[in-house]
Amino acid sequence: MNRQVKVTGAEAMAVTMTRPLVGTSSGASLAAAMTVLRDLTPDARVVTVLQDRAERYFSTARFAGERSARCARAAVGGRSMRSADFCDFYRRPADGEIDLLRSGLDPPLPTGAGGYILASNGTEFIYPEGRSPVFYIGKAKVIWRRLDEHRRLTVQAANFPEVKWWRPRYTYAVAFGLYAAWFTVRGVQEPEEVESDLCEMFYLRFGSIPVANMNWPMTDP
Repeated sequence: MNRQVKVTGAEAMAVTMTRPLVGTSSGASLAAAMTVLRDLTPDARVVTVLQDRAERYFSTARFAGERSARCARAAVGGRSMRSADFCDFYRRPADGEIDLLRSGLDPPLPTGAGGYILASNGTEFIYPEGRSPVFYIGKAKVIWRRLDEHRRLTVQAANFPEVKWWRPRYTYAVAFGLYAAWFTVRGVQEPEEVESDLCEMFYLRFGSIPVANMNWPMTDP
């Protein structure tokens, strides 16, 4: 090492704001690289390392713009939901429930497998034979891990709608909220069976699978 370049926090943040998918440490590296580049010839090249991404900053003021506000409005909007409000089509009560945008994953969630339902914070969607706040039914080998993934991707979809084509379950969650209820496997059940059973019962009650489910789940060839 033959030189140190000091970068202020403000300089690092200024660079980061022009590249929203990297973190502040990466912004500092870029700022230092640009400082070095100014002292070199026009044909010189400078290589640096982007050592962190932006996910850890999604809850900070850096992302407190209109897109984050959409997610926040979905979290606080609507009425107070309970699984009994939207799981009454199924043959047994939910084993647990959580508002993922309000609570994160602070309450203890199951580490086992099962099926789950995602619903809005009160908005009811029109189906052929009724209305329901349910917009997605899924399965998971580890329920808490899958729900945490839904929460993280919903926040990303709120902040970066232009980055990719987000699956409907995330765009619905951004717009209407992200309430979850889960049903753990019983006996020799597999999570695919719970998911398929939930979809079948939902279809029999409302005449369709949930609006954000792209395909009917298959447990048989």
